[in-house]
Amino acid sequence: MGEVYRAEDSKLGREVAIKVLPEAVATDPERLARFQREAQVLASLNHPNISAIYQVEQDGDTHFLVMELAEGEDLSARLERGPIPVDEALPIALRIVEALEAAHEKGVIHRDLKPANVKVTAEGAVKVLDFGLAKALAPEGHSPDGASLSDIDPSLSPTLTAQMTGLGVILGTASYMSPEQARGNPVDKRADIWAFGCVLAEMLTGRRGFAGETVSDTLAAVLTSEIDLGELPATVPTSVRALIRRCQVKDHDNRLRDIGEARLALVAAIADEKPGEEPGDEPGFADPGGDHQRSKRSLGLLIAGAAVGLLLGAVVTWLGRPSTPAKVIKLQVPTDHLRAERVRGPLISPNGKMVLIPEGGALSLRHLDKLSARRIPDSYGARFPTWSTDSQSVGFIVGSEIRKVSVQGGSPTPVARLTADVAGSGGMAWTASDHFLVAGGDKTGLLEVSAQGGELKEILALGEGQDVDFHEISLLPNGRDAVFVVHRTSSDSEVRIVDSLAVFVDGERKDVFRFEGEAIESVVYSPPGYLVFHRSSTTPGIWALPFSLSKLEATGEPFLVAAASWLPSTSADGTLLFVHGLELPHNELVQVDRQGNLIKTIDQFQGIGEAPHLSPDGTKLAIGGVEDSNFDIRIHDLERGSSSRFTFETTFENGARWSPQGDELLFASADVRQVKIKPVGSSGEARVVGEGLIPDWMPDGSGFVFMEFSDETDSWDISYKFFEADKATRFLSTEANEQGPRLSPNGKHLLYISDESESLEVFVRPFPSGEGKWQVSTAGGADPHWSRDGDEIFYLEGDDLMAVEVLDGDSFALGSPQLLMASTSAVSMFAAGESGTFAPGIDGQSFFLVRPVVSGSPNQLMLIQNWHAEFGEHR
Repeated sequence: MGEVYRAEDSKLGREVAIKVLPEAVATDPERLARFQREAQVLASLNHPNISAIYQVEQDGDTHFLVMELAEGEDLSARLERGPIPVDEALPIALRIVEALEAAHEKGVIHRDLKPANVKVTAEGAVKVLDFGLAKALAPEGHSPDGASLSDIDPSLSPTLTAQMTGLGVILGTASYMSPEQARGNPVDKRADIWAFGCVLAEMLTGRRGFAGETVSDTLAAVLTSEIDLGELPATVPTSVRALIRRCQVKDHDNRLRDIGEARLALVAAIADEKPGEEPGDEPGFADPGGDHQRSKRSLGLLIAGAAVGLLLGAVVTWLGRPSTPAKVIKLQVPTDHLRAERVRGPLISPNGKMVLIPEGGALSLRHLDKLSARRIPDSYGARFPTWSTDSQSVGFIVGSEIRKVSVQGGSPTPVARLTADVAGSGGMAWTASDHFLVAGGDKTGLLEVSAQGGELKEILALGEGQDVDFHEISLLPNGRDAVFVVHRTSSDSEVRIVDSLAVFVDGERKDVFRFEGEAIESVVYSPPGYLVFHRSSTTPGIWALPFSLSKLEATGEPFLVAAASWLPSTSADGTLLFVHGLELPHNELVQVDRQGNLIKTIDQFQGIGEAPHLSPDGTKLAIGGVEDSNFDIRIHDLERGSSSRFTFETTFENGARWSPQGDELLFASADVRQVKIKPVGSSGEARVVGEGLIPDWMPDGSGFVFMEFSDETDSWDISYKFFEADKATRFLSTEANEQGPRLSPNGKHLLYISDESESLEVFVRPFPSGEGKWQVSTAGGADPHWSRDGDEIFYLEGDDLMAVEVLDGDSFALGSPQLLMASTSAVSMFAAGESGTFAPGIDGQSFFLVRPVVSGSPNQLMLIQNWHAEFGEHR
């Protein structure tokens, strides 16, 4: 990984280690920049068993790391003297596990764990070295140099990289590589778990588990042979033997899921006692079954910690209600920047142990018996999250892609892409038969796709006549059938909305209850027999409808459960989770400075506002919003302080953009995917100029760019069209989704987002050639905008507003992303890239945002066990 020197930090008076980066890294600007980004992540690790990174420095052409100096002997030197006694080896192993667990919780994987990367001081302290550097120093996109694996001496346990092998993607050390690493496949934290099993076995036996005369032979042993547990000393506890065996499962799907389980097993083994799992569990590991039976025990842990919970704002009194029976238990779940929205949750797991929480634009996973949450990687912009019936995995939609991820960690894997007809989606559920049910939205019925991948197929069509779409689908207790909301129109001109609760059982639909003139959302089933949902009128809040599973019909009238509350979800034992407080549709349009300080409030309204765009003279702002149950565009006159409705279509209008002269608006009818133009001040109908979404003017007004769905690539592409041309021209077409096109003020470059990597990122390409590209964002990005003079690019990274300087001299160049505004709280009900959340001011010194109205009582995430016990009279 580089040359290491002992050094003195003269400023702070401490000894440090200096690691000089290999020349291959230091001379490759792209790889060096990638390394510096990774080093920033590694610097976030702060644990007594991890050797810390202090700084990334440069002296001339020499790039180096300043790191914590780890004194002592590394394990490889110690193992040269033979095996380590059990009572000495297990505490060392426990410290290694604690380091891995801390890193994994930060999303950092070691990838090269081996005895040479573990130091033990004379006092017995353990330091794990080189965390994440295998990834940080890895070349990306480089061709292998053709070196043969057989040329490498395996006794040196070298770290293999693409420059050393003919495979191009191997990272790690041969004897400690997981099978997936050895095959060159993508890895997650389970590769560290495999390596830990190798290290633990070697500490106890004094012998390397996988070895061969060449690296090729060693890798073959990793793929085909097993570590001989018979060589372990007789004094090794049974639970430790089981731990090694679980770590060494070659199929990573069946390997030990979380290094925290290893910590529990080692703590118990060191204490010479069995862990406190249920009878029949393998020593040291939790039983994957029995979650439903033990869900109350998990909640009991939360209740037992109520004193701690109170410090975080937990409450055990109920929003002004009279005292309730003791068996009804009510708590507030601590959250950080809760961003509850209809399409994003929060959502309690079926076993009642965990909660998915939308925070900072992404999903966080919180175990109810823990005080901290863990962010799910690559979940920025996630919509319609859903739990697997066994509570072990989570599914969600990003862009037009369905993804799934284990709750134990790792990166999400793609399942399927939604077609153009269902890209919006109206909800999703994960059945016990391992299929996703998708409520399509956009006048599409109920669809199904295997969680293992495949094509979506329609299994329930919309009813003829008044059905518009299906929404908010969730499972019934059998894990097969479902309940959902049907959005309908009425033939009666006096009633614009008719929503129904319906069930899908044995392939058939049955309407259960109809609501005239109001919107119904977020329906879920709750034991012992209720449909729970959000009602937006007739006392807005969470309501329940008594319901018989056997008869599939309502057995009573709806009743109010919690006023001023919304987004209910339930576990299999009837625990109710919901958001209490100000509902999302109460928002405000504001102008803030570059630090996020309020300049003025432009408007407050009940409804959604999205994609604001400022007129060329800075006097007017166009923005989409709900008008008379339709989504139309309004124009705010910033000088007069007035607003007026601009579109009166029956379709869904959004994404308005002012013409260069400020006399017309270009926008899209999202539901029919038509691009339209309408003069400002005109009372006539808009003119259709093309097919697509999210249009943007060419600076000279001669045409526009837009995004459209391609049947050829089965993804969103970017095209452009001149008004005098009959057809559009495809600008960018790949298997990835390219969205949100925005042309630079001089028309030479096009800004867009793409999911070509593990997450949505912002890119720039020359226009109209499209040859070459620059990546703007470095840690996820969405909703990009140019400043008016083109010298800055703004975008959202999670909930933070970022700025990148544009160095457009002789050749186009970009500066590094800088945090401009933390926690913008900008609101959008749509997927990232499908509509905007903010707009730069005319001079780039202010921004227009739509955000929730701030009140003295922010939203609270509430949890109630046995909620129905309060309402026995309604059963």
